[in-house]
Amino acid sequence: MLEDGHIMDFYVNGDAAPGGRFNYVYQTRDVSGVKQNSTAKPDKFSLFQIYPNPFNPTTTISFALPAAGDISLHIFDVHGQLVKTVLKGRQSLGRHRVVFHAADLSSGVYFCQLVTARTKEIRKMTLIH
Repeated sequence: MLEDGHIMDFYVNGDAAPGGRFNYVYQTRDVSGVKQNSTAKPDKFSLFQIYPNPFNPTTTISFALPAAGDISLHIFDVHGQLVKTVLKGRQSLGRHRVVFHAADLSSGVYFCQLVTARTKEIRKMTLIH
């Protein structure tokens, strides 16, 4: 996500890559090319869209916390059964990203639940083997 007033340029050099899906994470930089550290704290709790979704066998779960605190990040199946606890414990304020590995799970629909002391959010995700 770019901050207001910033422009992103990127170039691709070289031969075309073979078929497949590629994921990239871009960081904003000022014109000098120096990485900018954003000190802006999130104004609200957010569980962002899971990407990629559908996925096989890994996906990235991103969330933002407006204050440090204890959180739990759980994966449930369509029957509401807890399948995995991905993360549990104290997290600092700011944006966080967790890679979820699901190679040991069956194909299907799952739900990612992020819980704090004050709120919880759920996102649907689909695993395809």
